[in-house]
Amino acid sequence: MKHKCSYMWKAVAKAWPLLCSNMIWSIGNGGTVWCWEDNWVPTIGPLNQYVLGHDDVVNRIISIPPPSESAGLDTLSWSKTTSGVFSVKSGYSLLKEESWNPKDEIWNVVWKAPGPQRVRQFI
Repeated sequence: MKHKCSYMWKAVAKAWPLLCSNMIWSIGNGGTVWCWEDNWVPTIGPLNQYVLGHDDVVNRIISIPPPSESAGLDTLSWSKTTSGVFSVKSGYSLLKEESWNPKDEIWNVVWKAPGPQRVRQFI
């Protein structure tokens, strides 16, 4: 991380691995997703971390529709909302769940910055 990056960018970079680990693929035609390495089975994660034969894993895989050309392209979704769309609220909730400390010095610059809220959100 460059020394001259903004506090906000440093905070995003710090949270990025956690955010990425909560993205999930929605299978379209199956052309993009790697079956064993990518996260595409809800609440399970990448399959390469499991030994085949676990009934709950097999049942969840069976419940996902198979790839189809008519389904379009594979799409990446946010696993922490029912719509699959990332929201700041769901991201913040996830960070709180993961024992993330919002009182980190980087966030104090944002939360305690002088000026109107509409200006502070762009800091």
